[in-house]
Parts: sequence; structure tokens; C-alpha cells
Amino acid sequence: MPYKIIIAGDNPIIKYGLTLIINEMSNKKLKVTNTVLLKDIYHVEEPFDLLIASINAPEDMFSIHLPFISRFYEKSPDKKLALLAGITTSSLLLKSRKYLNGLLSERDSFAELIEGMIKIAEGQDYISRRIREHQFIDKRPRPLTLNASRLALSECEDKVIKYLFSGYNVTETARLLDRSIKTVSAQKRQAMKKLGVENDTELLLIGSQLTYGEKSCGGNNAG
Repeated sequence: MPYKIIIAGDNPIIKYGLTLIINEMSNKKLKVTNTVLLKDIYHVEEPFDLLIASINAPEDMFSIHLPFISRFYEKSPDKKLALLAGITTSSLLLKSRKYLNGLLSERDSFAELIEGMIKIAEGQDYISRRIREHQFIDKRPRPLTLNASRLALSECEDKVIKYLFSGYNVTETARLLDRSIKTVSAQKRQAMKKLGVENDTELLLIGSQLTYGEKSCGGNNAG
């Protein structure tokens, strides 16, 4: 039986085109059973395996869609959710990632879109190469290699970066780690300096290539 797909979005052309791609190129592994507007997803009663939310709004519109994604996650934690992004602003993807099973780009090849959707439907987390490799024009040399950069982080800095990369902001990270906001902000700045990045966008690009293990910060975490 093919995995049942619902496409949620406000652009009828994208929904129609994506439906054709999935139904004709997935070798019967996937089947689009419905397309709906984003706001109507909570009224869908038919069973499905994967919801693909197509969002191509500019950054100032993302505050409208992020609550939709988080609400879907909270109400349907057993359902798989992938974001098909027409935007490549990494800070937005950073904010939404903790609610998603997959991130796809409208610029992905048809073959990769299908591959990614199948992997997500099968239970794997998936981020397309287009999103992983997206970078703003920045020719600054990195002061350290990726592996060396992470080794340069203190245990506390490493844990802060782990939470930030998971989509939590500084205030949420401070609460989760039982530290002050001032302490977490300082540790974030120090970590970013050691990693050679200047903003959250670059942090996501570095963080997407790091593998995090469990580390113990030790001592008193409160700042």
C-alpha cells in the first residue's frame, strides 16, 4: 500500500504540480489523497501518513505559518510533517525544525523530492541537500575546521548550541538548562565566536553538519 500524502498550502499551482510529481514518479510508493489550504488541515478526517506543508511566504509572513506548524505538532504528534520551503532563509528553518520530520526545497530535483518524502514517510528525519548546502554569499575564511571548532567549545557552550540548533530561543534554552538568560546569551556568543559564525543563519549551516553527543556541563548552571 502506498503512503498516503496530504499537501497543505495556499498556492494551487504548487499543489497541483506536486501532486503530479508524487503520483507519477514515486513508483506507487506514495499517493496524494487530498490537497487543502493550510488553515483547513484540522478539518481533514481521512487518514494520512504524511502532511507536506508548502510555504513560500517571505520572512515577515512566517510568523503566521509557524504557529500552524507547532499546533499541528502538538495536536498530532503521531503524524509526520514535512515542510516544502520556497524560502531559503535559514533562520526560519531553524525556528521550525523542532516541529518537523523533514525539510524540502522547491528547488530540489524531482528525484530528491520523492526520495525525501519516502524516507520521511518511513520514519526517518530528512533534510534535502539544497537546504543543507544553502548559504548566503560569505567568503570569509573559517578560523577552524568543523571538527576542531566543536572541540574548542566548552561543555556548557556545546549544550547551549545543541538546544539553539534544535529550534529553542535563548529564553527557552535558559529555562531548559536552568541557567540565567544572561549566562546563556554569553555562552552563545562565545560559542559562535569559536565556530567562526556571526548570526543564526550561519549557526544553522554549521550545526546541520555537527553530531551531538551527551555531555555533562557540571558545576552550577545558574548564571
